[in-house]
Amino acid sequence: MRKRVFLMLALMLVLSTGAAAFVAPGAVVAEAAPAQSRQAPYNTARAEQAFAAGQAQYKAGDLTAAAKHFETALEFWPVHQGAWQWLTEAYRHLERSEDYRHAIFFRERTAWALDVDLRHAKRIFDDVAAGRKRAGDLDERYAETAKQLSVFYDYVICRTQAARETELAKRLTFDQKYGLEKAFGLTPKPGGRPCGR
Repeated sequence: MRKRVFLMLALMLVLSTGAAAFVAPGAVVAEAAPAQSRQAPYNTARAEQAFAAGQAQYKAGDLTAAAKHFETALEFWPVHQGAWQWLTEAYRHLERSEDYRHAIFFRERTAWALDVDLRHAKRIFDDVAAGRKRAGDLDERYAETAKQLSVFYDYVICRTQAARETELAKRLTFDQKYGLEKAFGLTPKPGGRPCGR
């Protein structure tokens, strides 16, 4: 449990620093919007707002509106365990069995993915998206949700690596940086071809 809490806090810290947008490989990039309208694709604060609104609607008895708020929370933060839990319960009370099965499938997998390495979690959702896991009884909606979770994990991995590299770069001296560049063939060798070619 402590590992899960620490991992969630670390993810929130890494993702909340900076607002650089992540673009999935192969995605079509539109023209850049004005700087003030650009936002990070995932936002824990907006997810928490939608989640709180969903809880209020759920407690007021409007389960359909509550489910919409929980879905919105999951758009802003796809691994929000509370939103998956409450969404599952809302679907169960609304007797929407297909939606309930879909929500419980991903609630269980996102909870389990918090205990494994980020790359392993991404591979899990890649497998579901590609139909390599339980291919017989999953429809297209499962594949789409799994793709969205895979893109989320890509984003998290990218941001985590960038944060590590930035922190490492701050600690390196000039000689250490030059040594790494030389070791990886990024600097020209005397009498050699440039950039290790």
